[in-house]
Amino acid sequence: MQSKKLAIVTGSNKGIGFATVEQLLLHPANYHVVLTSRDISRGETAVKELLSKHPEFKDRLLYHQLDLSPSESIDKFVDWIAKNHKTFSILINNAGYTDASEFANWLVLNYKLFAELLRYPPFAEAYEANSNGREYDPNQRLPEESIKQTLNTNVRKTCEL
Repeated sequence: MQSKKLAIVTGSNKGIGFATVEQLLLHPANYHVVLTSRDISRGETAVKELLSKHPEFKDRLLYHQLDLSPSESIDKFVDWIAKNHKTFSILINNAGYTDASEFANWLVLNYKLFAELLRYPPFAEAYEANSNGREYDPNQRLPEESIKQTLNTNVRKTCEL
């Protein structure tokens, strides 16, 4: 599976995240997709629902619990990704955002996940390769402009699907 394109969708047990997972699995690129949720029971229910509608997703739909609030949950998720996959192609930060008043909190939580993923060398190398030659230092915080550019790029790439 390591040579396949991997997409990670945070907060994907319902709503837009759930629909995004389904659409990525239906996409002709044959993505392997990681559905995540804070609550394991809700995540497993979402996986069962998708597999009942699309049994052909069985080998490409993955699940892992992810709560962006405690750092331990992020650490476990990043370790799992690093151990089981060479890299990932798409990260869709959908978790923790319910309305415009929570945008700042959502950005901070998802930045924590993004920053932790970049501490793993293959992910950092992939980021470097896709960031116009800028070097990435995992011990240094990304400048705000870099974060904005990365988020804009991810949104644009997702829209191109």
